[in-house]
Amino acid sequence: MKTRLLMSSVFIAAIAIQTACSTSGTTETIEVELDSSPTVQASPTSNPSTISTSTPTSTEECSIPERTLSEEEPWLLVQDVTGVWALNSDGSGLAKIIDWTETLDRIDSIRFIPAAGNAVMAVLEFDSSLFSFPTLSLISLPNGGVQFSTHLLSDSIEQTLQDSERYVDVLDVFAAVGPLNQPAWSPDGRLLAFNAAIDGDSADLYIYDPANKVLTRLTSGSTQSLTPHWSPQGTSIVQGGAEVIGWDRSGMGYQMDAMWAISIVDAGVKLLFVSEISGYENILAWPSNTSVLIDTLEANCPFHDLRTINTKSGEAQLHWTKGYDARAYDASSNTMLLAILDVSHPIPECAPTDPAGFYLLDLTTDSIQILDIDPAADAEVLFDAASGRFFIHIGDQLHAVDASGESMQFPAPDRGYKPLLISSSGDRWTFVDKDSNLWVGDETGDLIQVYDGETEVRTWNPQGDALFFLAEEEGAFVLYIAPSPNFMPIKVNANFDFPRLGDNLIWSSQ
Repeated sequence: MKTRLLMSSVFIAAIAIQTACSTSGTTETIEVELDSSPTVQASPTSNPSTISTSTPTSTEECSIPERTLSEEEPWLLVQDVTGVWALNSDGSGLAKIIDWTETLDRIDSIRFIPAAGNAVMAVLEFDSSLFSFPTLSLISLPNGGVQFSTHLLSDSIEQTLQDSERYVDVLDVFAAVGPLNQPAWSPDGRLLAFNAAIDGDSADLYIYDPANKVLTRLTSGSTQSLTPHWSPQGTSIVQGGAEVIGWDRSGMGYQMDAMWAISIVDAGVKLLFVSEISGYENILAWPSNTSVLIDTLEANCPFHDLRTINTKSGEAQLHWTKGYDARAYDASSNTMLLAILDVSHPIPECAPTDPAGFYLLDLTTDSIQILDIDPAADAEVLFDAASGRFFIHIGDQLHAVDASGESMQFPAPDRGYKPLLISSSGDRWTFVDKDSNLWVGDETGDLIQVYDGETEVRTWNPQGDALFFLAEEEGAFVLYIAPSPNFMPIKVNANFDFPRLGDNLIWSSQ
């Protein structure tokens, strides 16, 4: 039974209290029959013996501790059109750390890229209407000071973009360093890799060293550099190159040219393979410091050609050639979960050749295990490193599967269009159902409706014991924290102005 929540309207400047609060609620317990007959060659499934669902109602006021913004712990960063706000992981200390009031008409998209274990973040700014051009800055946290800032396009390219007749000639360059740019910190948080066209006529790979204030160009060429991915030890980067991006045109994918490996030690560039497709070469993971896992997605076709490539020799090990609709990867066991959800396809050569279902693929031995879980067209799959399990959300059920194929089944609301989000502790998860309502589930089988209404963005705090979310209420965007164990939503702020495009809730340390 769905009940609208009674929520405390707590303004952080007016009331000081504790996030832990006592709530009571109605709980319905459902008996579940255990499946005792798994099929041959399929994974066994066990279910919690009872599943309880509850909707919390408040019996006493919940609130947030009265603390200033911490100087040490991770902060939650929230952006709106006026600037960037930061707060502690318990919802306290809300403070504006960056003010964009004077640039409201200049930028229409912001992307945050926090450094691992380092109180600094990269900020990519661009305006897709070409009113202003992409810039990259490094911002100190939590004081908001600017350490470094650079335009990502040369003066000549910016001048060409301002020419009403010639701007189309450099739109691919703009797209590669702006909307499609994916700056990435090295695993130790010491170096920042990004795409820019500061020195040449195309997007190339650059790295910036904040400690030594050194900017280095690593590649050159006529193609547009795309999607840099660091190796686990930070000694190399693998990236793609595209002849044509076509950002301003309809269709899916790029006119790919090749994939490259770049050494950070000696700046050597190695061709891994030529890629003459219209689509994407997806870098999924690094099974080791010298091997990268890649698959291909071509226009109007499912994923295919899953392979591991040695970045030193260029040798490729092909694991799965045929089509699949979704995948998730477990680095600890070098196992991939592949999902074939629909075997029919309007383009016959793109149709998967294996039956619909879920396949556990051991990438070391290329052995395959078929899971005893019925597929559905809207199924979602992901891997959670904290719990070491794959998760499959189908309809009103959530399956948690380990690398051996053992699985548990938990209740879930009917799957909506926003992704499942697992807590950092790995034992709680949050859903948004088909009606945009927010729910939390856990290992015990509890399923709690947290919020009845439209929610925009969600994130768990680093401890995994509280959920933050933005909700739209009467034209304003309101930030809530819902702490465990009852997940009663507490209002953190009165409202934010309409958030910018991009990440609106992100933690200061990855």
